[in-house]
Amino acid sequence: KILSVSRRAKYIVLSLNQGFLTLHLRMTGQIEFAAQAPKHTTFSLLFATKQSKQMHFVDVRKFGTIVYSDNLEYLEKKLGVEPLTANFNKRFLRDLLSKKSTKLKALLLDQKHIAGLGNIYVDEALWFAKLHPEMPANLVSSESSDLLLKGIKTVLRKSIKHHGTTFISFQFDGAKTGSFKNKLKVFNRTGLKCKSCEDTIVKIRVAGRGTHICPTCQPEVE
Repeated sequence: KILSVSRRAKYIVLSLNQGFLTLHLRMTGQIEFAAQAPKHTTFSLLFATKQSKQMHFVDVRKFGTIVYSDNLEYLEKKLGVEPLTANFNKRFLRDLLSKKSTKLKALLLDQKHIAGLGNIYVDEALWFAKLHPEMPANLVSSESSDLLLKGIKTVLRKSIKHHGTTFISFQFDGAKTGSFKNKLKVFNRTGLKCKSCEDTIVKIRVAGRGTHICPTCQPEVE
């Protein structure tokens, strides 16, 4: 039996009467309920009931993952603090940044420190805090760290309110899509004016990821 459905970082966790089933949608994964498996189905959960619809994991690019395990120890070993919990606070972030000389964006994307932050939201939070993504983490001041903390929580809460950011294929509740893409300040706005200073948003690469910044609001550290 499925006893409950929850989330840990970017993983969907199905708690069963025996063990756990964890799913990660990655880039194109979707969960659909239908009588027959749709095209690109990689996994189906068949219910022992009279209902006609079954649960299907549909994944065009096949980057998604499904894992059955007796417990969630394997997951907890690789995931850090949840950014919308009380444990993610000023003391935690100041301490984390002060101990790392890694580029700021790379550190924020590292799931073993902060779980669930992705490329879009890191770019948005760094713009909020006026920090350059290539800045060494241990050079961030206490004041800027506190502003970054606020930025991360603010951006995530707003995104949740607007059901996420849909660029390609994300859908929920049938065919609804997230509308947070209309609220973005820097991500995917290359060549457009910054909404703070009107300089032009540029795209660079940091930690192997396409990264969007305002050169004026987020100056490089010399």
